[in-house]
Amino acid sequence: MLHSCEPVAELKQYNGQNDAPIFVAVRGFVFDVTAGRDFYGPGSSYEVLAGRDASLGLASMETDEAKWPKKATMDELTGMETDTLNDWLQRFEDKYPLVGFLPEGFDGRTLQEMTEAAHAQAHAELQEEEAAALAAAGSDSGSEEDTDLRKRGTGGRTYADAAAAAVDATAEDDKDKAE
Repeated sequence: MLHSCEPVAELKQYNGQNDAPIFVAVRGFVFDVTAGRDFYGPGSSYEVLAGRDASLGLASMETDEAKWPKKATMDELTGMETDTLNDWLQRFEDKYPLVGFLPEGFDGRTLQEMTEAAHAQAHAELQEEEAAALAAAGSDSGSEEDTDLRKRGTGGRTYADAAAAAVDATAEDDKDKAE
């Protein structure tokens, strides 16, 4: 049964201690990961994620809570962190039952909308990095030499081409899953 959880008062008790169920929240969605007790239960590698909103740990791929990014909201994550977090959300959706949500973590967007936003943010970050690299090299952004510079390391494609291909691939995957 889906229900709203209070993160401190309610979610914290679902940490696997004393054979309790294990819940993990990702982007405000609460999943029952008790079937993965070997991964999330007491003494396991990922026990730090149990009984809490684990979004920051998952976004940073970090099991040491002290190294989690210090962000006030999910909107402050980088494009790469958001992509990583959305990948984790998809894994949890595919593997574990959804049992509730944290109202303060749920932003009302679908996974597809969050993924598209993350791709757009990652694309913008890459464009900023490109512009900074070109400026540092003293280049004029419209030259043929600059286009060659942007294509290096991307198999002959510009970063914009690569980002657009990633968004297209995600949309195609979503279309295939819907069929």
